[in-house]
Amino acid sequence: MRLMTEDTGPATLAEPDYATPRDTRIAEPSMTACEVETLLFALERSRAQFAWKCGGLDAASLNKPHPPSTMTLGGLLKHLALVEDRYTIDFTGRAPGPPWDAVDFDAEPGWEWRTATGDTPEELYALWRGAVEHADLLREAVDGLLGEDPPQS
Repeated sequence: MRLMTEDTGPATLAEPDYATPRDTRIAEPSMTACEVETLLFALERSRAQFAWKCGGLDAASLNKPHPPSTMTLGGLLKHLALVEDRYTIDFTGRAPGPPWDAVDFDAEPGWEWRTATGDTPEELYALWRGAVEHADLLREAVDGLLGEDPPQS
């Protein structure tokens, strides 16, 4: 997945160097694109925009609340990692891995939002990138397009 910044240049989510200029262009699907292409584009665009906005932030920036909410970008990062992993877990039936396997979400709703302040930026970015990679691998296994773009209509 490409990251987006105000500068241009190629990059992927796997790159830890958020200071390097990024490619802001995302190729939109054609006007005759099928539902799958359109959905995958929307997912890719949303992930890229989120990575662009949050990539490279330090702990103070990730832990800063945004009133009137108590939400932090670090909490959002961890929450989105949970969402990506939950879809994979729910689809495959596999047990959740760390850190989700140690949490009783019924007893501690919103755990990911509250505990993100105890994680380093590197841990949060790695957690989210790993969850995205797992979800993408599952999608590729289901659609049979391992590392390929969806079929062109």
